Amino acid sequence: MVCNYNNVIAMKHGINTALVMGYINFCLNDPTLVVDDQPWIRITNEMFIAVFPFMGEKAVRNAVNKLRKANIISVKQFKRVHFDHANFYSLTDYGRSIMWENDEVR
Repeated sequence: MVCNYNNVIAMKHGINTALVMGYINFCLNDPTLVVDDQPWIRITNEMFIAVFPFMGEKAVRNAVNKLRKANIISVKQFKRVHFDHANFYSLTDYGRSIMWENDEVR
């Protein structure tokens, strides 16, 4: 898989954060769930680690936390069964605006 990222996010929040953001944005092209006209994708920690084996679990978790704190992504749990701990991810309005802030998406 080719890892796409946004230069603006990489400069402000780091390359790991930009790579995780690029993957979430890529996955949102085929959303798992749509709630109130907002697309959501279901990603487990294992899925993130499979996509980014060079990062490790802590680095991925830190990247997701940076994106949450910067109000770039929303994270929710739409539990279908009690043992399902996977998170659903979506871009906020601010996240969508900065994702395409410049034309240089790598």
